[in-house]
Amino acid sequence: MDSDDDMPVLSAHALAALQEFKQDEKARQEAFEKMYQKAEDDFSERKQVSIDDFKEDWQLSQFWYSDSTADTLADALLDGADEDTVICIASAPSVYAAIKKRDPKTLPTTEIYLLEYDKRFEFER
Repeated sequence: MDSDDDMPVLSAHALAALQEFKQDEKARQEAFEKMYQKAEDDFSERKQVSIDDFKEDWQLSQFWYSDSTADTLADALLDGADEDTVICIASAPSVYAAIKKRDPKTLPTTEIYLLEYDKRFEFER
């Protein structure tokens, strides 16, 4: 029979770090929810949102790039595309965000998808 004495216990330092991490995550989530609500409220206005406003979700396999790198990769994906092109972006929400912040009238296709996405980037069509 196992005893409670065998239960692993975090050190005070590790516990404090974990609590700080959880507080930071909660603050980030609250900020994101406020930003999301503001975007919903101001849907008719286009506000530039940077991928830096989001934090990488360590539970997902994602590749996050700086804005300039994401723009370069987005340019490469859009180069040569036309209205029949389907673009699927696997595990790179920053590249998807770089495309989505562009004026939709300048995009050669509306068929642009993010695979293995973070629910924070979900939107209704």
